[in-house]
Amino acid sequence: MHRPTRRSFLQVGGVAAAGALGALVPAEAAHTPDDSFLRLRRRWREVTAGSGKYDPAVEPYRTWLAELGRRAARQRDTMAPARTSLWPDQAFPSFVATPRRLRDMAHAYVLEGTGLAGDPGLAAAVVAGVDHYRRHVYAAGAEPAGNWWHWRERRTGGGVTRDYVTLWLDHGVDPRSAGYVYLLLPGASQEETRRRAADPGWVRVLANTARVQAVHVPSLGIVAANFWTAGTVGGLTASAPCAVLVREDTLTVSDPRCELDELTVTWATAGARLTGSAFTFRGLADQEGASKTIRLR
Repeated sequence: MHRPTRRSFLQVGGVAAAGALGALVPAEAAHTPDDSFLRLRRRWREVTAGSGKYDPAVEPYRTWLAELGRRAARQRDTMAPARTSLWPDQAFPSFVATPRRLRDMAHAYVLEGTGLAGDPGLAAAVVAGVDHYRRHVYAAGAEPAGNWWHWRERRTGGGVTRDYVTLWLDHGVDPRSAGYVYLLLPGASQEETRRRAADPGWVRVLANTARVQAVHVPSLGIVAANFWTAGTVGGLTASAPCAVLVREDTLTVSDPRCELDELTVTWATAGARLTGSAFTFRGLADQEGASKTIRLR
């Protein structure tokens, strides 16, 4: 078993929304005045629900649509929501079969020729099924389960189920000029976490924008920045999108996009021995995202 990709899960919810709940409502998204977000949503609906004209009475559509309709009707009639499953033969988490069945039902609702197009009972079943699956498998309090090898390497065996705590920050719908910050403490004990929480000045947020996100940890001599565009923050200037880490006397950069033939970083932090020095890194595109480090002192 494995978790589906975000794309596959969006397909389940997206088809349900586009089909069972009606056409997607165009949404005005922040930071996209060129309406690219709206075009993306329309394309998403085309991919998940289909687009263009077709004759449901012509092969190969007729046979395929009829089979889809029979399959969707069977899935609708056998759905029996329970604490541990949506169908009796597919115990949760059922990361593949359950989403696939819900997707079949949603497709049967929106496609002519299935015998179930526009069927209100099927629509209600899709909505109820997606909500039930989300509540018991993806919601806070659900018991996470999965397999790293299957998800990452497409290998089988050795599923893992463990308890986790989910922290939920509700940012609302299409927030504007909003932001949030959180700190991950891998392996920290409860006492270590309490001490860190009691000292909010330990880490300082230098920037948290759509252009650059950066922090400074004075006690460790660290400045870390993700540049989404060329820019300047915390004494660092980058000529292109990249990740930069200054740790006392070292400067480390990486190109996660694997696109840069050349990158120039200038460090202008007061007190630095090489204040104002510019450093050029070449061949980052060939590093497969790996970092390059130079010593400054």
